Amino acid sequence: MSRVDALNLQVGDVVGGYTLVAPLGGGAMGSVWRARDDGGQDYAIKVLRDSLTSEEDNHDSLDPQERAEQVSARERLRREAMALQRIHHPGVCQIVDMELDDSLAFIVTELIDGLNLHDDVATNGRYTGDDLERLANKLVAAVQAVHAAGIVHRDIKPTNVMISAAGPVLVDFGIAMGEGESHVTRTGLVMGTPGFIAPEVIDGAESDVHSDWWSLAAVLAYAACGRPVFGSKPMMAVLERAASGNADLSGLPLATKEAFQAALSPHRQDRPSPQALLDAISRDALDSPTFHESSEEPTSEESTEVMLPFGTNSSTPNDIGQTRQLAEEDYLRNPRLAWNQPPTQLLRPYSRNDQESTATLVGNTSVLPFSPSYQGGEGAAYPSVPDALIRRRLYLKQANWTIVLVGVLIGCLAALEPFAALFLSGLLLWMLSACGLSVGTQISRELKRGSGHKATDMAIRLATLPWQILKSFLMTLPRVLLLVLAYYITLVVGSWAFGQPHITGYLSWAALTVRLPLPAGSSLSITGLLSALCACIGWIAVARTVGRTHVTPETAAPSWHDWLLAVSLGAGALVGRPSQETGTQAVHTKRQLVLVLLWAFILLILIIFVLRGQSLNWAPLPFDEPAI
Repeated sequence: MSRVDALNLQVGDVVGGYTLVAPLGGGAMGSVWRARDDGGQDYAIKVLRDSLTSEEDNHDSLDPQERAEQVSARERLRREAMALQRIHHPGVCQIVDMELDDSLAFIVTELIDGLNLHDDVATNGRYTGDDLERLANKLVAAVQAVHAAGIVHRDIKPTNVMISAAGPVLVDFGIAMGEGESHVTRTGLVMGTPGFIAPEVIDGAESDVHSDWWSLAAVLAYAACGRPVFGSKPMMAVLERAASGNADLSGLPLATKEAFQAALSPHRQDRPSPQALLDAISRDALDSPTFHESSEEPTSEESTEVMLPFGTNSSTPNDIGQTRQLAEEDYLRNPRLAWNQPPTQLLRPYSRNDQESTATLVGNTSVLPFSPSYQGGEGAAYPSVPDALIRRRLYLKQANWTIVLVGVLIGCLAALEPFAALFLSGLLLWMLSACGLSVGTQISRELKRGSGHKATDMAIRLATLPWQILKSFLMTLPRVLLLVLAYYITLVVGSWAFGQPHITGYLSWAALTVRLPLPAGSSLSITGLLSALCACIGWIAVARTVGRTHVTPETAAPSWHDWLLAVSLGAGALVGRPSQETGTQAVHTKRQLVLVLLWAFILLILIIFVLRGQSLNWAPLPFDEPAI
């Protein structure tokens, strides 16, 4: 192409010296074509979609976010090229050429003739016996080569595994990352595929070799079962089943089933090594009737008669086997047939009765036919995980430690100022629940519309904030009253049981005055210790986090009955989460560090006052000194 101003590529266009022959696939980042060089060799070429606009459009008509997304897409293409250059393995698609700095960015790779694993399973059925063993061995070797090059694929799924006559080939390294690299995906987009992305990545952890192995186990389980083992929809149910390790592995042999169950565990420490998974598959393949049946030479009504060598006659014993010639359609429909070919030559025993001892035996060699390529680009068979759902799960996970750490501070304060500790507990619960309502409503809004954060969302959140503050107050008030009552009763009973002194406090309302027994003592006394424990445990019990329940766009926002969910979301949002943009991981880490240092500083101050042994101060409640 002489000018890069076409919005759509067409068959016959020339890109970087390669003539486009036919489209193979495409996605949000680019399109993939079958292309031919001047020598008649066919390749796969991926062209960056955002580079198919004029330079004026790139700089004048795009807002900053769209311009940043173009830079991100180009960076992803660069990473794919760099990753493929570092990996040299028959199970990984090889790069041939690239142009990343020109206005038209593209990479050229070898052309993989065959179906992707998703289409292969749909067309030819699930993998069993030795077919599954070969698939597993070759894919494990390919992933090991990827990791040996210091690359994490991050998106291993059925549509990224091509099934060719030579074996499976891993493709699409568009979101692969090397060691020390940071995210470049745009805000609001979490890269990964539900059912094939490791649970720890869903919870906000960085992708690494362990998450790649989990994804590969999910892909192999898909091939063995002929279906996604965590289901295909709804998306949130798929994620919940993966997070709990609830895989449907019915129909698999016992050893293979148990190995897959362990390999798909949500807990890394429970997962076996890839070799252990291979060993289980191999054992069942050897013991399975399917293995023996697939090992037998296929038969067909059609056979080709072997021509005898020159110098022989019809009386020569014909003990040369006949060759079955597979039709081209067989290879097109099922590339696995090429994995089970018999030896290329059959030798008959030597016989002294042979009339021509020098006769040349004809081998039975299978010639693989040429088949059109089904190599896809960025397949859309599986949707990406919504960023809003990732954010929600991460907030709930972070809420555990946040609530515990806040409870420690409240306990220390209760050993000094019990009334102030109770007041602070109620205020914090109110604030966290209000924040959680706002966060949950925003997450629900994003899930319903199927997109990330929009510029108008902040205005909507500010407009609804007064109602959410009032709603959270009404939801929090009965819980705070319950917390105060439980704290007071437990502390009074406990101090009496240990024979601790008491003072009399007065609670006045209009003309009504109520006399209350208040435990007395220093911050280092048994009463001080009981006060700290009651306040800390009471806070954690009231603000305890909720488990991961099934989520829909309608249930993502806390309702009147979901006060605990609101508090948990608010506590998790206090810590925040890293964005998917470059450099924001460091900002998030810095924020966490600042919060931890602030918590440690406040805790140190409180401990200093506790160690001074000052008396419990029930102010602003009026009280007198005589003990009860």
